Amino acid sequence: MKTHILIVEDEVMIANIIQLHIESAGYVCAGIAIDYEEAIEILEQGKVNMALLDVNISGNEKGTDIGDYINLTYKIPFLYLTAYSDRQTIEDIKNTLPYGYLKKPIDKDNLLITIELAMNSFAQQNPVQITLKVGRDTYLFRADELLYAEADHIYVSLVMTTGKNLLVRSSLTALLELLPANLLKQINRSQAINPQHLERISGDKVFLIQQSFKISPLFRDNF
Repeated sequence: MKTHILIVEDEVMIANIIQLHIESAGYVCAGIAIDYEEAIEILEQGKVNMALLDVNISGNEKGTDIGDYINLTYKIPFLYLTAYSDRQTIEDIKNTLPYGYLKKPIDKDNLLITIELAMNSFAQQNPVQITLKVGRDTYLFRADELLYAEADHIYVSLVMTTGKNLLVRSSLTALLELLPANLLKQINRSQAINPQHLERISGDKVFLIQQSFKISPLFRDNF
C-alpha cells in the first residue's frame, strides 16, 4: 500500500512541482485542490493518508481551516506550506497542531524528509493495526511491533519486538508491495527494517535494538 498525499495549493505550477517531487519518492498524489471546497471533496473520497496544505489559498477559507477540518473528521497527518513566517501566521499554524511546516520556495529534499518524519511521528503516536492477507492466510499485528523482515527461499520471517514472530509464504518484494508504504525499508536483497526502530547508521551498517544489519549499496538511497 502506498501513501496517498493530498496537495492543496492554488498556484498550479507549484502544485505540479510538488506532485513530481512526491511521486519521485514513491508516494501517490491523491489530488490537487486550489481551495477549501475542492480539498474537502478529495478528502471525502477516503483515499488520503496525508495532506500538504498551503496556508493562503483561493476563497474565503485558509489552509488552516482545512487543518481544523482534518482534525475534526480525519485522523491523518498534515503539513503546511507557506511563504510567510510572521508571528500571526505561526500562531494560526500552531493552533491546528500540524506535523510540521515548510517555507516556500519548497526544496525537494526538505519536503521529502519532512514528509517521512511526519509519517513516522504519526505512526508512533497512532499505532496502526496491520491486516496482511497473503493467499488464504491473514496475519494481524501492530505496525510498531514489527522490527524487521528477513527472506529465506519462499518464506519471509516477520521479526517482532514482542518475540511473537510470523512466517509468511511470500517473496520480500511481494510482501513490501502488500504492506503500507514506508513501514519497512529494504536494506539488502533479503532484509528490510522498520525505520521506526532505527537507532543509528554507521558506514554500511544500520543498528536497531542491539542488532546490526548490512546495507547493500543498491539500497543505500533508502536512507
